[in-house]
Amino acid sequence: MSSFRYISHSIVKGAIKTEGQPCARKADETLTITLKDEFSELLLKLNYGVSESSDVLVRNIEIINGGKDSLNVEKAFSFCTEFFDDGGYSAMRLAGKWAKERTPVVTPLAEGTLRIDSNYGYSSRKLDMAFAGSVKITLICGFDIIYMLNYYFTISLACDIM
Repeated sequence: MSSFRYISHSIVKGAIKTEGQPCARKADETLTITLKDEFSELLLKLNYGVSESSDVLVRNIEIINGGKDSLNVEKAFSFCTEFFDDGGYSAMRLAGKWAKERTPVVTPLAEGTLRIDSNYGYSSRKLDMAFAGSVKITLICGFDIIYMLNYYFTISLACDIM
């Protein structure tokens, strides 16, 4: 069990370089938010890189064990976002096979949950780690996870209760 609380934040010029990991090489500024778990010495550093020349937000998470005991991280979820609109959503993912990678598969969304996942343990031609959602063709938001082992996207659509 974890309960992360805000500790501090900083804004630096340029992109944050991560040792031994792929990373964004260009950013005008990077916001780093540091959180601490109330039950352990575990720290999370959430890095968000932005550039004025692009609408892309690049982020990564650093998990730091500040304690003496070993910790086993079983899951680390990357992000959550919400879209407010009155419907008309579609989800696009990239599927494929040998010599036919990245074939778009578009699924209209209805109330309920859609899960796109992979347990291959590596990026594969069978299912790329990308997802794009569109709202009435006026707004398209894309999400791509690079260099991730196992992953899943969950899309939940619920009606407005009010």
